[in-house]
Order: sequence, then C-alpha cells, then structure tokens
Amino acid sequence: MKLFILFLTLWTLPLSAAAGNRPSIAVLEYRAGVAELPDLADRLVELLRSKSNSDVLSPQDCRRMMGAGLDARVSECKEDISCFARLGRKLGASEILVIRMTEFGTVLININRILVAEQKTAGTVDLDIKLGGQLTKLQIYQLLRKIYPEESFRRFGTLHITSNQKGATVKLDARTVGQTPIEPLKLDAPRKYSIQLQKPGFIPFQATVDLVPNSRMRLDAQLSPVGAAPSGVWYKKWWVITLAAGVVLAAGGTIWYLNQPPSQVPASVLLP
Repeated sequence: MKLFILFLTLWTLPLSAAAGNRPSIAVLEYRAGVAELPDLADRLVELLRSKSNSDVLSPQDCRRMMGAGLDARVSECKEDISCFARLGRKLGASEILVIRMTEFGTVLININRILVAEQKTAGTVDLDIKLGGQLTKLQIYQLLRKIYPEESFRRFGTLHITSNQKGATVKLDARTVGQTPIEPLKLDAPRKYSIQLQKPGFIPFQATVDLVPNSRMRLDAQLSPVGAAPSGVWYKKWWVITLAAGVVLAAGGTIWYLNQPPSQVPASVLLP
C-alpha cells in the first residue's frame, strides 16, 4: 500500500473564541481560619475542567486577575449575592462558585452556585466532615451534581465539514445531517464519528474522526468524479485522524500518516 504523509497545523485557540457559547465559572474560596482540606478548591476546579463544558477560573487565577485584595473582598461579601455577582462581572464570569469553610468541632463546607447576570443562587450544598477527614473524587463530583444539572457535564466539540461539491449528502454515523454546504456541527465529545459524503456521479467519501472536547475541527472532503480516481482505490479505505487533548507542539505542527493523498483531505484542527 502506498503511504502518504499529511502535515496538519494545529492552532491553540479556545473553542469559546470560535463558538462564543461556553459558560465561564470563577471559583472563589473563603476559609474562616480553616487549614483542613487545603486542596479542596484545586480538586474541585480540576474536576469541573475535566467533566464540564465550561471555562473554569481557579481561586489562583482570580487572584492574579484582581490582585491580593481579592480574599478580603470575598470575606466582605459574606452571603451578599449581589456582591459576588459584581466580582463575577469583573472576572468576566457567567457563574461564581463560592466555597466557604468554617470549623466548629467539625469542618463545615458550603458550596454556593451564583448566576452573575441574574444575581441569584442557582444551587447550594452543605457538607459536614470530621477533623482530619478527606473527600474522595467521587464525593466532590456528587457535591457538584447537587448544584448543577446533568447537561452541565456534557462536553462538546465542533466539527465543520466542507467539500468541493455542493449538494453532497452528509451522513454522520449513517444518519443524514444535511447537504453541503452545511453549518458546523456541535457534537458530544470525546467520541468517535464516522462521516460519509455522497453525490451521484462522484466517488463516496468516508472518514472516521475522534472529536476532542472543547475543540473545533474542520474537515474538507474533496469528491472526485467517477472514473477520475487515482490508482490504488484509496477511496475505498478508511482513514482515521486521532486527536489528543493536551498535545504539545513545539514547532506548531505534527505529522499524520494516511492512506489517501494529502491533496485529497486537507484538514485543520483547533485545540483548547
């Protein structure tokens, strides 16, 4: 089999810049002299980033943006929702997640979800644990599920399918989703999708892609007229682009090995 090399350039561009529809969450922490569970906020942030479709600011991120006086301002807000909403606007967040920790023989944890634009609480949860106790990852996730709806933990990627031919039927996992030109598709991720483009008089195009959460992928399917295909019947074979979130590119590009000529399948990928 003839082997071709396709060079793809990957740009580190957040999906929020491309799609403009990702919510942002700022996590703030108030400890009333409590030294227990020092990594709770960081673990909560890590879980939100891995499980949700939101941009998440950690307490450290918020301090860098607003300066060393942020902790005092959080303390002054106490339970004033409008006060936290003002902080949220300055941070550019659509939501504030406030973690309060106090100690009275046990550690009392309160997590309050505040919607910035509406200036209202969307959910609150309390937990009482003994001194020296720890929270598992599952317990933290269960706390978040009590204040966030299930759809908050669905992650998406955007797949933009283009072609050199108008009126080609586009199928995703054997389901017709439209004809070219077609609008970008917002899809569940991470997930593998099979793509087919068909048009009478042209060789069908087939591909499989692994869509990464919070990324935007553009796939250009070049349809060839029947009888004009190059030798080797490459069009009957499936090619796979596998993308990994967290790819680090020193030179701004990487190499993918395909069984189709590079001129036939140009693609560009935007990763978070």
